[in-house]
Amino acid sequence: MSFTILSVGVYDLLANFWLGTTAGALVAGWIAAFWFVRAATQLYLGRRRGDWFVVAWFSLLGIVHVLAAVQ
Repeated sequence: MSFTILSVGVYDLLANFWLGTTAGALVAGWIAAFWFVRAATQLYLGRRRGDWFVVAWFSLLGIVHVLAAVQ
């Protein structure tokens, strides 16, 4: 999981190279799906206030990548 998150971060740092390209949109869509799955699986760990914050944060990251994919 950590390697995936690191890879996504590096990919995002290079956004000026891939934004607006077909390949970039596909990868951004995959990353959005990753963040949404990660958000949903957070509830497996619990349903405390902090868990809901993590769900919201990962969902926000997913939305940002959806917006990047459709740009």
